[in-house]
Amino acid sequence: MKTNSIRFKVIINWHGEVHTFYTQCKSEERALYNAITRLAGKVGMKRMFVAPYVMDANQRRWEVMK
Repeated sequence: MKTNSIRFKVIINWHGEVHTFYTQCKSEERALYNAITRLAGKVGMKRMFVAPYVMDANQRRWEVMK
């Protein structure tokens, strides 16, 4: 079975701490979603509290690369 997934590297700046996650999925949006979910678990918070900080429109706190 062949999947069209791509390996992404996602870098997130969490209050000055840089976290790097690798994920395999089909889109950059999904890669960012996966990384935010994993970051939430790592920092011991719920995703619903982590995502707004990471996705703040006035700050660039994340980067997704292939």
